[in-house]
Amino acid sequence: MTTQPLPASSWLNAPAHHAWLANEGQRLLSFAKAARLPEGFGNLDDQGQLPANAQAETMNTARMTHSFAMAHAMGVPGYAELVAHGVAALSGP
Repeated sequence: MTTQPLPASSWLNAPAHHAWLANEGQRLLSFAKAARLPEGFGNLDDQGQLPANAQAETMNTARMTHSFAMAHAMGVPGYAELVAHGVAALSGP
């Protein structure tokens, strides 16, 4: 299967769209930092807070670790420690 290149006039190529993607990505990464728990990463509520009964879940820990690793690989500062935390949590005791 091959994909066709986007036309140069596509809104997906627009600088404004790329700026929105970068800003939204950073907003979501900043929001997700609060998901850290001693055992991994938990689910946040709509306000970005961990509920009092929050527990780390393997799927969430894997997803957050991947997201933080992508940010780190892109050179976004402040995510290497969260990647290490997630990998340690996924590695088990």
